Amino acid sequence: MTSKSDLKKNIFYNSCRLDAYVRYLAQDQGVNYELSPRFFYDCYQQGARGFFGIEIDENLKIIEDNRYPHMYKKFCLNEKKLFPQHEEAKNIFKEETEAYVLSDGGKINKIKQGGLI
Repeated sequence: MTSKSDLKKNIFYNSCRLDAYVRYLAQDQGVNYELSPRFFYDCYQQGARGFFGIEIDENLKIIEDNRYPHMYKKFCLNEKKLFPQHEEAKNIFKEETEAYVLSDGGKINKIKQGGLI
């Protein structure tokens, strides 16, 4: 069974990963990208379970990309290069600070009561 803390870590990590994937799609299509992990987390909290044809599960993990399945496959094969903050996102809850800044400049805030973002 997954603890509540582990679940929050997974949701945070998955919001960062989803952001990296959508950023990758935008770059491939030559579209200006101004979203952040916070955008995906907030939409998820409001009940969204899909973004731009990308299906997510109850933990904000990507299930599949219905519009560009070949791009998601390519992203997964090159994920460490395309999502260089993945280790940073995995380990971020070891920090005691209230605000986190990812290496790409995205800022994530943690709620004091142990909540996420």
